[in-house]
Amino acid sequence: MDVDAADSGRAGPAEAAAAGPHRWARGWRLYVSLSVPLVYLLYVVGAVHRLSRGDAALAGYVLLAAFAVAWLGLVAPVWSLSSRRFWIAYGVLSALFVAELPFARMAGFVLCIYLTILAVARFGARAAPGRRPWSSRWPSPRCWSRSRSRPGATAWPTRSAP
Repeated sequence: MDVDAADSGRAGPAEAAAAGPHRWARGWRLYVSLSVPLVYLLYVVGAVHRLSRGDAALAGYVLLAAFAVAWLGLVAPVWSLSSRRFWIAYGVLSALFVAELPFARMAGFVLCIYLTILAVARFGARAAPGRRPWSSRWPSPRCWSRSRSRPGATAWPTRSAP
């Protein structure tokens, strides 16, 4: 028995292909997937609870809440933001990170994870520090291993004993 895709309520192959492979990453599903990394903020909440008291603790919690809201509000459209708006969003998150440091101290550096996720989402492989494939100024890993391939060569220069 042949059932038409329109009658069954399911999208046919043509409609599914037109929607694209990332159709699930829209609407509420996008915000759910972006909120999963926010679990790491619980570590920072614990540090604020342990290291700050009174109004300082309240300020730390408010800053963390602002960071979470900014993360969800600014990261969702990261691919469609203009360069200027992206850097403004990145600056807001960076300022919230710096403002959180006095309250969470070392644990506040967990917020750098979110800054890294944002940079990698926007720039892809160009976000990685170090050797860049388009730059001739950086040595390639192959030339680092050439000195080891010669007999008697060492990886690091050595001094001869006097």
